[in-house]
Amino acid sequence: MNKESVEQLIDRYLAGKCTSKEKALIERFYMEEVLNRKLPQGDADPMLAKNAIWKVISNTTQSNPAFKPNKIFRFYKAIAVAAALIIVVGLAFYFYPQPIINRNQIVKQEQHIDINPGGNKAVLTLGNGKQIILNDVQDGVLANESGVIIKKTKSGQLVYSTTRGYKLGDDLSFNTITTPKGGQYQVILPDGTSIWLNAATKVRFPVRFTGKERNVSLTGEAYFEVAKNKRMPLKVSSSEQVIEVLGTHFNINSYADESSLKTTLLEGSVRVLAQTGSGKRNVILKPGEQSAVGSELKVAKADLEEVMAWKNNKFTFNSQPLEGIMRQVSRWYNVDVEYKGDISGKEFTGSISRYADVSQVLKMLEFTNLVHFKIKERRIIVMP
Repeated sequence: MNKESVEQLIDRYLAGKCTSKEKALIERFYMEEVLNRKLPQGDADPMLAKNAIWKVISNTTQSNPAFKPNKIFRFYKAIAVAAALIIVVGLAFYFYPQPIINRNQIVKQEQHIDINPGGNKAVLTLGNGKQIILNDVQDGVLANESGVIIKKTKSGQLVYSTTRGYKLGDDLSFNTITTPKGGQYQVILPDGTSIWLNAATKVRFPVRFTGKERNVSLTGEAYFEVAKNKRMPLKVSSSEQVIEVLGTHFNINSYADESSLKTTLLEGSVRVLAQTGSGKRNVILKPGEQSAVGSELKVAKADLEEVMAWKNNKFTFNSQPLEGIMRQVSRWYNVDVEYKGDISGKEFTGSISRYADVSQVLKMLEFTNLVHFKIKERRIIVMP
C-alpha cells in the first residue's frame, strides 16, 4: 500500500463509508496509539496528519524488516484510520477551542487524587462459618475440611487438594469465596476445575464432590475451565439459569445490574437451562456462541476478545455503550458513578490495561470528546 492508498482510506472513513469492523479498529487503534504517545492529537490540517501517519508507517517498516506484507497492510489500515480520527478531533479543537480546553483543565484539576486499580482480594468462608481474608493471610495451608487441604499459593491462588482422612459418612463441608468491588481471585477445586472470579463475585461449592453431580453456585462473573468427568457433570447455578457441562471452558456474567445473564462458550459444549418470562427454555451452545437470558433466551455470536478481556487483565470495548463501560469501571476500581446530563446512545471502542489508574481509563474515553469526567474522592462524575 502506497501513500495515495492510505489517503484514500482516510477519505473513505471521513465520508462514512467504512465497515463496522473498520470503524471499531479505527477508534480502538487511535485511543491506544495516542495514549502511548506514538501519534499526535488535535492536528487540524488533514495533510499534516496524513504526512505524520505516513512517517510512522515508513519508520516502522524500515526499522523492522521482518514486518510481513499482510501485516503491513493491516498496520497501514489501522494507522490510516487513526489519522482520520486525528483530523476529526483536530477540527473539533479548531472550531470549539475554548469550551473543550476549559473542560479538560477542570478534569485535570479534579484528578490530582487518582484511584488505583483492583487486585487479588477475596474472603474465604469455611464450612464452620469462619472467615479468612485471603489478601491478609500468609501463603500456606489455611484449613483442612472433610479430608481436603485448603492452601494459598504465592501466585495468589486458592488450591483444594484431597487427603485420605475423609470418610463417606462424614458431613460434607461447603465453602464460599467472595471478591469485593476492586477484587479478583482464582481457585482450583479438588477435581482440578479452575475458576477465575471477577470483582463483586461469589462462588459456593462443596470442598469435595460426591454423588452424581458437581454443583457450584455463582453470583457475579467468573470464568471456568472444567476438569472432564463424564460420570459426574458439573452444574453451575446462577440467577435464572443452570449450566450443565462435562468438561469445557466458559464465562458467566450474572451481575444483577446487567440487562441479561450471559454465558459465553470458548471450548467444548454446554447446555443452558433457563427460566424466562415465557417459561423454561434450554439450548446447547457451540464454541464462540453466547446465550443471553432475559425475558427470552437468545443465542448469538460472541465477541470473545471483549468477553475475556477482564480475565486477560484488560478493558476492551468494541462499540460498547458508556453505561456498560462505567459499570465495569465501578466494580474494578470500587467507585460510585454519577451522571450529569444525557449520555445515552454514546458508544466507545478501545483497549487498556486493567492495572492502569482510573484516570488513564477516563483519559482514553475522553479522546473522543463525546464525554468528560470529574473525580471526587471515590466518585466519578460523567458529563456530556
